[in-house]
Amino acid sequence: EEDCAGDCDGDAVVDDCGVCDGDGDSCTGLNYPEDWESFTYNEYEFNGSITSVVFIDEENATTDNDLIAAFVGDEQRGLAQAKDVLSDAPFASYEYQFQMLIYSNEFGETVTFKYYDFESDEVYDIEETISFDSELALGDLINPFIFNVYLKVEVSSELLDGWNWISLNIFTEDMSLDN
Repeated sequence: EEDCAGDCDGDAVVDDCGVCDGDGDSCTGLNYPEDWESFTYNEYEFNGSITSVVFIDEENATTDNDLIAAFVGDEQRGLAQAKDVLSDAPFASYEYQFQMLIYSNEFGETVTFKYYDFESDEVYDIEETISFDSELALGDLINPFIFNVYLKVEVSSELLDGWNWISLNIFTEDMSLDN
């Protein structure tokens, strides 16, 4: 019998990532931000640090292989992969945290962030922004800075006095009577 590599009586198998004879650690989804890895930090004079976790809809979402990146406009200024900090610091508040350095040549720039969630293979915009300065040092292992991604849509509509109901028209891809 042939293995996945086509060798008779071979022992190569398809790993969890779908790679023949892979090690199971090479999984990257279609939305994996490969261009984030080409960031060149030595073009900048100053740096600041952020130790953080990411919450999606107010729940900790940070796991192994997740990434966070810092940007000024469209220019990348930092990158970190989630790290299991409990093995080195059992007193840490969260198992996986980001320890990121952010780089700049001037103070006062507005830094935005994006989060790659490995499990869902999605890149999300983070709500918080910061202003870069020379003393930037946010969060630590016990009290990491919390970044937030909100996926929920909340709608609030006040009714006029005397009204006690509203009607919403909702459209879906399949508007048949049986659906």
